[in-house]
Amino acid sequence: MKRFSHYEKKSANLSYQKNQIALKRFKKSGSFCFSTQEKLPVL
Repeated sequence: MKRFSHYEKKSANLSYQKNQIALKRFKKSGSFCFSTQEKLPVL
């Protein structure tokens, strides 16, 4: 894992939360698309 500044961690956490919401929607349609995929663990 790369080291993130405090701001980057904060925005990464926000992106993660948004992706969790998106994941629930996309699971129904079978689409998985994350702009921050490199930063996040594979779910």
